[in-house]
Amino acid sequence: MSEENGITVGGAVRLNYHLDTSDDAQKDRGGDFDIELFRLNVAGTLDNIELSAEWRQYRDFQTIHHAWIGYAFSDTLNMELGITQVPFGLLPFASHSFWFSGAHYLGYEDNYDTGIKFEQLSGDWLFTYAFFKNAEYASSTRTETYSVNLAADEVPTDETDWTGQYNTEINTFNLRIARTLAPTDQSATELGVSGQYGQIYNHATARTGDRWAAAVHLDGEYGPWNLQLQATRYAYSPENPADVSDDFVQKRPSAGRFDGRRGRCLYR
Repeated sequence: MSEENGITVGGAVRLNYHLDTSDDAQKDRGGDFDIELFRLNVAGTLDNIELSAEWRQYRDFQTIHHAWIGYAFSDTLNMELGITQVPFGLLPFASHSFWFSGAHYLGYEDNYDTGIKFEQLSGDWLFTYAFFKNAEYASSTRTETYSVNLAADEVPTDETDWTGQYNTEINTFNLRIARTLAPTDQSATELGVSGQYGQIYNHATARTGDRWAAAVHLDGEYGPWNLQLQATRYAYSPENPADVSDDFVQKRPSAGRFDGRRGRCLYR
């Protein structure tokens, strides 16, 4: 619980200088220097109630990063409701640079969905369990998002021609268990396991498939050094139309991380 009440408003501006030697016109200009990100943050507490939200404007689109309200039941148990970080694997990130690891672009690092999450601390153990109704935006055709989730094509004009990908993430359960071993002022080692199970609704067939993921991780702080290790396994079982392959699913990438690139990617 916080001993102080109040709301803090903050933000950031990130500029990017880019030189593409394969682009003759840009090379002649000596590169481009422009805004890559404008961010607004609001966070605060009121007795046992906590709130946090972040809005981002990238070069060519805007999106909600997260927006949740929390409640501290005690010093060891709290709840977050809204668009909150999915408890899976290394937190808050599985990377050490501006670029995320490959796990982010699969939807398993720094991912935010809409639902409810509980964190319970018991000695050296931290238990996190959550239920997410859907991705941060309920519309699975929206590509302008921070997080990576399943993406659906627009409903065809001829609704008999369902040859694309029309899958949506729904009803996802997460459990993450982590233990910190022998923490000191100079070192600490966190070992953890994570599990995820959710449904996949297909708009073409009106049937529901499923998906799951599991991970084990190690996060070690040793003086000025940080060691992060994670192994992840996942599977998707969509209920596509008969003429649509089940060998891949379609996801929307984190657009702001690749020079404003938007669109969709296929993940096998």
